[in-house]
Amino acid sequence: MQDKKHKHGVHFGGHILPGFDPEVLLAREEHRKTMLPPDEILPQFLTRNDAVMLDLGCGAGFFTLPAARFLTAGKVYAVDLQKSMVDTTLRRVKEAQLSNVEGITAPAANVPLADSSVDVVLLSMMLHDIDTRTQALAEAARVLKPGGTLFMIEIDRIDGGFGPPMEVRIPPDELREMLRDAGFTVLEVSDSPRQKSLYFVRAELSAA
Repeated sequence: MQDKKHKHGVHFGGHILPGFDPEVLLAREEHRKTMLPPDEILPQFLTRNDAVMLDLGCGAGFFTLPAARFLTAGKVYAVDLQKSMVDTTLRRVKEAQLSNVEGITAPAANVPLADSSVDVVLLSMMLHDIDTRTQALAEAARVLKPGGTLFMIEIDRIDGGFGPPMEVRIPPDELREMLRDAGFTVLEVSDSPRQKSLYFVRAELSAA
C-alpha cells in the first residue's frame, strides 16, 4: 500500500490500487490470519517489548495492532501512502485502547522519521508492489539504528494459487542482492510453512 501500484487489483497480500476501500481488507483479515498468523510471525523479529517498530506499508493495521499489544514499553509507527489506510489503522488502535501507535501518511521512499530512530522495520508483502524498491530499502536502512532488524514477507516467483503477476514478484536470491546493496546483512531466509509461495527474510543493518 505504498507508491505506484501494478494494476492487478487486490491480492492475498492486501495490496491495492489508490483509493481502494480499506474495509475490504478488514473483511479479508481472518482469512489472511490463516496464512500469516501474527502470533507466529511477530516473535521472529520482535524479541523485546520496548522496541520501536516501523510498519512500512501498514495497510489496515494487520500487523500494527498485534505488534502494539506486544510492545507494551515500545512504539509502532504505522506508515502508508494511502491516508484512508492510516485512518483505519488509527481507528482500530483507538477501539483497542492502545496508546503506542503513531500513524503517518507517507511514501515508502520518504518517511518523515529521523535517522537511526527505530529498532525494527517491517515490510510485509509490500516491496514487490512498488516502483521505488531501491529507495524504500535505502529509507529503511536510514531510519534503522545500527544493528537494527529488517523483517520482510515476500512472494516468490512460483505458483501458489494467489498473488500478483509473476513479473512483479521478487525471488529470494534477487532480494538478497538488493538487501546487500542497501547495506543489510541477510541473517535468514525461510519459506512459509503455510503457503509455499511466501517467504520470510530477516536482515540486520550492517555496521557503518
